[in-house]
Amino acid sequence: MREENLSVFPIIHVITSFMNCKQSFTGCKYNKGDWSECDIKTNTVTRVLTLRDASEEGCEPTLDVAISCARFERIQARKAKKMERKNEKMSQKLLMKNQLKENKKMVKQQRRRKCRYI
Repeated sequence: MREENLSVFPIIHVITSFMNCKQSFTGCKYNKGDWSECDIKTNTVTRVLTLRDASEEGCEPTLDVAISCARFERIQARKAKKMERKNEKMSQKLLMKNQLKENKKMVKQQRRRKCRYI
């Protein structure tokens, strides 16, 4: 019975500490700077986050964020694929729109000629 109580405590502690962390972080809003070049020595890229509203209490004025170069490259590759899919979708949409316009023009011309569809 004592073992059950001890095994539940760490899970509850982790959940409550995570919730407290989330609650304290949500009030601070930051502007994101550009990513730096990959530092070969540390194998990281960094950027600086600056606080949007200086009147926020309990917020750091600037934060330094660092991630590994490999993770940065994966993120950039994912963003590039997403933009490629978006551009492809937009081009297909424009193509369909142009075809619809052409079809409408053709129907108008045929109506002027008094052609009927069977």
